[in-house]
Amino acid sequence: MCVTTHFIDKSWRLHKRIISFAMVDDHRGEGIGQQLENVCKEWGIDKIMCITVDNASANDGAVGFMRSHGKNHVLEGHHLHVRCNNFPLSLHISILLFA
Repeated sequence: MCVTTHFIDKSWRLHKRIISFAMVDDHRGEGIGQQLENVCKEWGIDKIMCITVDNASANDGAVGFMRSHGKNHVLEGHHLHVRCNNFPLSLHISILLFA
């Protein structure tokens, strides 16, 4: 699992960083969520606005885990789960091109 972060500093400059590469032995949502929680703790991240993942059902569980274990989500966690649309879009284009 690769964890990236995007944040704005005090001068309103956008920063993007890869903060972790981790092997995920348990591909269930709770295992992924625990791994993500560990990365956040390691980096001292206590405010999360959103988590962007693909449409795998395990990711729904991981975001649910983070939602239930987080106390300080931005906007009360209403926009915590953001789905990445690149993969479904790529599938649809492939179907159109090669059908």
